[in-house]
Amino acid sequence: MEWWLLWGALLIVGSGGFVYFFYRIFCFPLRTRSGRLVLVTRNNQGTIEWIVRSFFFWRRVSGKSDDLICLDAGSLDDTGPILLRLEQRYPGMKVCLYPEDVPEQELKQHTDRVKQDTDVWDLRNLERSESS
Repeated sequence: MEWWLLWGALLIVGSGGFVYFFYRIFCFPLRTRSGRLVLVTRNNQGTIEWIVRSFFFWRRVSGKSDDLICLDAGSLDDTGPILLRLEQRYPGMKVCLYPEDVPEQELKQHTDRVKQDTDVWDLRNLERSESS
């Protein structure tokens, strides 16, 4: 058997394992157990676009339906306009902007429809954890 054939086969198998390894690492934060994701945001202009685009990318790659609800809790930066722009691009996305904190009954309304089919990510605490 030729050595170049053996090395070529090992290269193909190794690169497949490498791609699979990085796929598992980079898709981990955006895996959801359910079909619906509710994001509660405030002042997340640096990360919100990446989160939304990654969510829709991985949902389409996996062939699952897109259902994303973003509740903005009175952002003082450009989070609101970024979300509104992304809402125009992705039809499976709904944006609700609030002048102050998200009312708990509104959050409950979005999560209680089908409780076992909803994940809630509260991104408001990220700004506190980054500053401390």
